[in-house]
Amino acid sequence: MFDFDMDMSIDFESIAKELDEKTNTLLEILGGKVEGNAKGSITKAPRVDTGRMRNSIAHVVDKEEKSVTIGTPVEYAVYNELGTGIYVQGGRQTPWAYVDAKGNLHWTRGMKGIHFLRNAVTEHLAEIAEDSENFLKNT
Repeated sequence: MFDFDMDMSIDFESIAKELDEKTNTLLEILGGKVEGNAKGSITKAPRVDTGRMRNSIAHVVDKEEKSVTIGTPVEYAVYNELGTGIYVQGGRQTPWAYVDAKGNLHWTRGMKGIHFLRNAVTEHLAEIAEDSENFLKNT
C-alpha cells in the first residue's frame, strides 16, 4: 500500500497581512484620484481666486477603518460645496448686500453650490470601479 502524507498548512496570517497592505494601497490610490477629481471640479467651475481652497483639498486613509476621507479645512468650502441663499435648502430667501475686498458693494440672493466633493465621487464611479478592478487583478 501507499504511505501518503501531505502537509496542507496555509499561512493565513501572511495572506491576511498581504490583503491588508493591498487594501491600504488601493485606498491610497483611490483617495488620490478622488482628491484630483475634486480639485479639477473647482478649477472647471470656475471658482478659483487665490487657489487656497483647491490647494487645501487632501485625502487621509484610515488603515484601521479601511476608509478614505477627502475634504478641506477652508472655512468657506462648505458654501462652495452646498451653495448659499436661495440655492440651498433652508437658505435665506431675501437678497443681501456685501462689500468685497476692493470696497465694491454687491447685492446677491446667493450662489449655487458646485458640489466639488460629492461630484468627485459620483461623477467618476465607473472609473473608480474600473481602477479598483484593475488594481485587484494586477497585484
